Amino acid sequence: MRSLIPPNENLKVDHPARYSILKAETNEDRGTEGIFRIGIDGKILWVNLAMAGILGYSSPDDLIECYNNRKYLLFVDPTERSSLASAIIRRRRVSAFECRLYRGTGSVAWVRGTARPMLGAHRRSLFVEGVVSDITEQKQVEIALRESEERFRILASHAPVGIFQEDRNGIRTYVNERWCHITGSTLETAMGWGWLRL
Repeated sequence: MRSLIPPNENLKVDHPARYSILKAETNEDRGTEGIFRIGIDGKILWVNLAMAGILGYSSPDDLIECYNNRKYLLFVDPTERSSLASAIIRRRRVSAFECRLYRGTGSVAWVRGTARPMLGAHRRSLFVEGVVSDITEQKQVEIALRESEERFRILASHAPVGIFQEDRNGIRTYVNERWCHITGSTLETAMGWGWLRL
């Protein structure tokens, strides 16, 4: 695959280490991490096959064409894009950012990654490059767990019986209002080891 920005011809980079991802292009399609380069105008300059796959495209060219022709938006929440761009400008490198991107199918992919501007002569930004991992499954599990916990809390708070929950060390981590009423305790005294003093 040919890069839209040749690594050694048209760009003069102020420090060779800043071009590390370009040097890794020979291995770009062997991993699961998506690598991208976005111009300062917001257009995608280059992505590896893994990045295309994360976003549901069969090839990097398909992703670049669809996004750059504005057939599809990339960021689910435009404020995430603005926040990320501002952070890159302020800090020159953003690590462990998370955002939601649209796949070609319209579904949403969660990604976590690192991005930084690549600087040329006089430290002017040429483009932004980054690496992301697909964390969609992890986020779906987290969301399902939160929803399950919320359902439990709603059911337990309306139950006509006293309900408590302990960790495996016997430390009380939850009691419902009915349990407090039955035992004559307050929420504060019922939590932790406080229930032993009842």
